[in-house]
Amino acid sequence: MAEITLPQLGETVTEGTITKWFKKVGDTVALDEPLFEVSTDKVDTEVPSPISGVLTEIRVAEGDTVPVGTVIAVVGDASSAPAAAASTPAVAPSTLASSNVSAPPPAPVASTPAAAPSTLTSSNVSESTPASATGSSGTSTVLSPVVRKLIAENNLNAASITGTGPGGRITRDDVLAAISRGGATPAAPAPAAVASAPAASAPQRAAAPKVVAGARDEVVALSKIRQATGAHMVASKAISPHVLSVVEVDYANVDVTRLRVKEEFKAQEGFSLTYLPFIARAVVDALADFPHMNSSLGDNELIVHRYVDLGIAVDLDYQGLLVPVVRDAEGKRLRALSREINDLATR
Repeated sequence: MAEITLPQLGETVTEGTITKWFKKVGDTVALDEPLFEVSTDKVDTEVPSPISGVLTEIRVAEGDTVPVGTVIAVVGDASSAPAAAASTPAVAPSTLASSNVSAPPPAPVASTPAAAPSTLTSSNVSESTPASATGSSGTSTVLSPVVRKLIAENNLNAASITGTGPGGRITRDDVLAAISRGGATPAAPAPAAVASAPAASAPQRAAAPKVVAGARDEVVALSKIRQATGAHMVASKAISPHVLSVVEVDYANVDVTRLRVKEEFKAQEGFSLTYLPFIARAVVDALADFPHMNSSLGDNELIVHRYVDLGIAVDLDYQGLLVPVVRDAEGKRLRALSREINDLATR
């Protein structure tokens, strides 16, 4: 018997969503045969089986999000298949505990008032305890941590999002789709707030026009990585000041230096010396001279970071953009930066 865990699919990836199982309990699995598909904030990929045998147990259902290293399935030899199929449900009890199947039935509407939207929003932020969203029908939907976070960050009303996961569960894709449509219906204010607010005190913001494909248009479905990129860019726009600064720089000396050493560098390192490491090192040195540029805004305070984790954008053949990070770049000179940038981009 061998336990299959969710692999680390990127340096900064901490969790993933199982989007599809290619095998069911009792099926034979060959070594390196695609076993399941996983979606993360960085990549969507099929994961091959690290072992051959029979799939005896699936512990994480499609649509569920779990941390890296979580045991998601068990593969045994052929002799263990019948017993496993008879005694083990398709989803382990630990998974069922967080799914709609085992959620306790809601209390009668007459005896228990529905939770105010403000309570729902605050519960979405909590990562330590499971949360549920109550819709207009009175049914309860369990939300995964990543879904709760997305809903809270974008100020959405979970009750207005239609879930496409198992048992109607709201998945990350459902939330991203709601964001791309301009957001789900926002949570209504508490009754007290409605009573005290003047009817015409706040101007109504015009809704963004919805674009519909015509006969001459081509429709290309957005991949999960592009949907996630869009959601993160919207969040970045909301919390970070955006400015554009253009400076003309004399690059003549850098060009002379690069041309002089590029053949020797390639012979020693096995890859070409590009302009990017020079720019990366210049950014690091500039941040040392202007440390407040490398900071975050806290509660009435500036948090200055005494380290530089440098993000390098890598294009995936026009199918998406990833940003692997060079950690502790402030302590690496040009050659070391070149090596790490080349390694991250290649991987």
